[in-house]
Amino acid sequence: RSRGDGALAPTPGWADLEGLAAEARRSGLDVRLAVEDPVALGGGGEQAVVRVVREALGNCVRHANGAVVDVAIGPVDGQAHVTVRSRGGAPTVTAGQGGEGWGLQMLRERITALGGTFRAGAEPDGWLVEARLPVGGRA
Repeated sequence: RSRGDGALAPTPGWADLEGLAAEARRSGLDVRLAVEDPVALGGGGEQAVVRVVREALGNCVRHANGAVVDVAIGPVDGQAHVTVRSRGGAPTVTAGQGGEGWGLQMLRERITALGGTFRAGAEPDGWLVEARLPVGGRA
């Protein structure tokens, strides 16, 4: 139907993950997506987890194009755990231009506000973005 409902963008959710991975693949990344039991993760951190994946993949396209990127999402120790680990790749010629994404700092602030933890940084063979969020309760 019509999209004239005034919404600028739909709320991201689990169903968007495969599309994000496919878009990143079209942009030159070798994305491997593994999502374990998203229903058990609840909806509490769903938007934030999907935004972490979107921002991390966007950064990989800009700064590590051609990289192998492993995206893993699942419950760990009662929390929703997401990791995006890239290896290899090279910056694209447009890497100096800013992106439209949340940015890592905004992601850190959002995840922390939701009671979670966030880290991003270089690893010996690439880059890691990792977030943990409390699983949405049944309250």
